[in-house]
Amino acid sequence: MQPLAQIEELADGRERKVIYSDYRIVGGIQQPFLVETYMNEVLQSRVTLERSDLNVGTVASLFSAPGSSTEDTLVTTGEEPVE
Repeated sequence: MQPLAQIEELADGRERKVIYSDYRIVGGIQQPFLVETYMNEVLQSRVTLERSDLNVGTVASLFSAPGSSTEDTLVTTGEEPVE
C-alpha cells in the first residue's frame, strides 16, 4: 500500500502534513507502523510502532462516570491476540 497523507492548512496559514506508511496486516486489517508529522515540510515527529494488537481488552472503569463505585474489570473478547 502506498503512503497515505493527510494535509491540513491551519488557521495561522501553516500547513500540517501527516504521512502514514509502512503498512502491515494486523488481524486482517492494514495498519500504518510509521506516522510522520510535518509542519511546513519540516519533520516535527516520527512515531514507529514495533507491535500492534487488536481487541486485547480494556478496563471497564475507564468508561464509567467519575465518582462511581465500579471496580476495575478487564473486558476481553475471550480470544488470544493475533500477530
